[in-house]
Amino acid sequence: MMGNHGRSEAGLYRAVQNSPPSKDLTDVIAELENARSLLASTFLGLEFLIKEVNAVKKEAKSIGQISAASEVTLLACAGLSNDHTPYCRWMNWINKIQSAQVAERGHTRF
Repeated sequence: MMGNHGRSEAGLYRAVQNSPPSKDLTDVIAELENARSLLASTFLGLEFLIKEVNAVKKEAKSIGQISAASEVTLLACAGLSNDHTPYCRWMNWINKIQSAQVAERGHTRF
């Protein structure tokens, strides 16, 4: 029974994540928080959230930064009110700037 809940909640998460934008941002935030909360309340749901966060972590380790889509995934998995996500986003922003600066310096040498 728990397995079915994890699958349906993961489906809910994907549906909310992939749904067209709502006109009311408050509704979107509430739906994402509800989906995340449902996922976090079951073993399979929590396993799904951890898998998603680990994919973001792998991306960050491999290229030193994360894509906008991964940033959204991290926010959705950790929760929009999580205290650590602004720090992660800020560090990602710094990494992107530094990468761009390094790339720019590389182009000016040749």
